[in-house]
Amino acid sequence: MLLTIAIPTFNRAEKLDLQLKNICDQLIELQRDDICILVQDNHSDDQTTEISNKYMSKFESIDFVYFRNESNLGFDRNVNLCLTNSKSKYTWILSDDDDLNSNAILTVISEIDRNVGKFNFAFINYIVRSSEGVCANKCPNIKTKLVNGMDLLYEIELSHSFISSCIFEVKSWSNNKDVSEYFDSLWIHLLVARDIVPNGKTLLISEPVITMNMPSLEESRDSVIYEDKLEFYTNAHIRISKFCYELDNYGYSNDLKQYLVNKCRDYDQRQVINYKLTVERNSFKDMIRIAKAYYSVKNNTWSYFLVLLPLILLPREFFKALKWLKYVLK
Repeated sequence: MLLTIAIPTFNRAEKLDLQLKNICDQLIELQRDDICILVQDNHSDDQTTEISNKYMSKFESIDFVYFRNESNLGFDRNVNLCLTNSKSKYTWILSDDDDLNSNAILTVISEIDRNVGKFNFAFINYIVRSSEGVCANKCPNIKTKLVNGMDLLYEIELSHSFISSCIFEVKSWSNNKDVSEYFDSLWIHLLVARDIVPNGKTLLISEPVITMNMPSLEESRDSVIYEDKLEFYTNAHIRISKFCYELDNYGYSNDLKQYLVNKCRDYDQRQVINYKLTVERNSFKDMIRIAKAYYSVKNNTWSYFLVLLPLILLPREFFKALKWLKYVLK
């Protein structure tokens, strides 16, 4: 088997139904016997099992496997099982709610055919569709090619934090160090990619054949939980910053680390401003928690004290006034 399209899912049967229909339609047209569908169900209690069985019985010519965990193991463990249960050379981890173009699988498998055995990780370019319907090519300047693993982050920065853009060589994932240390990080794919890409080449697929549908900031904040007393997205963003600051500990050059740290500086500021505008819970204690969390990553950097810390401590009303003023001056 050459490629497994693995879908980690939990309680999103309607989205899974649409995703499987699209995939099966494309596979029937391709008539390949070396592509497998794997649904990794994280103990859903909706119609996920029935939906999966429907497609397995309807499309008997497609190699389709379904695994259901006995309990909800969390995102990272479920993703790891996608690779553990894969019997193919490569595994594409595809979310159940990301839209595939009608030629997506053909585009991806054609590039794999041309480069099979030459890469241990592949990045698929994608479209980002905002809640207002505005679409943008995530990496408009990349070309389809093989790149040295160490150069990957110059090409795409951290765009592969979007899990549906990631294809892993199964052997490289399984031969990597114990991935259990990445459980409960919510970034297992990003962290494993960090470990394995320096040891080989990465295939870049420039055609954006996936669409990531971004919710509005307000919808995002409303749909998440709080963990470790930090708002979910703030916590995730701080972990991304930490990822960049620690790259040199994993063999990456200091120049690359500094390049991404500088990029993160702008993201940090936008994240704090967006937090202030969209999260109702803006108590002083919350601000202190966020300030301490960012400090644990950036500690003595000048940008933290001169820019980020003041942004964190300014009252929410200041940002609402700026937003209103920007609207008035348009």
